[in-house]
Amino acid sequence: MQTPTTMPWGNRSLLLRDPDGNLVNLFTPVSAEAIRKFDRRAVAPADAIA
Repeated sequence: MQTPTTMPWGNRSLLLRDPDGNLVNLFTPVSAEAIRKFDRRAVAPADAIA
């Protein structure tokens, strides 16, 4: 387990284990650069655009 940490690439990350022992990494972009990179990958597929 890890307390919330801001990674050098701009994501804030928290590591924990679920009841079965699997490692789970929750993260969100927090730096301006990381947020821009995340937004570029969130483009909808062409067939989903009305």
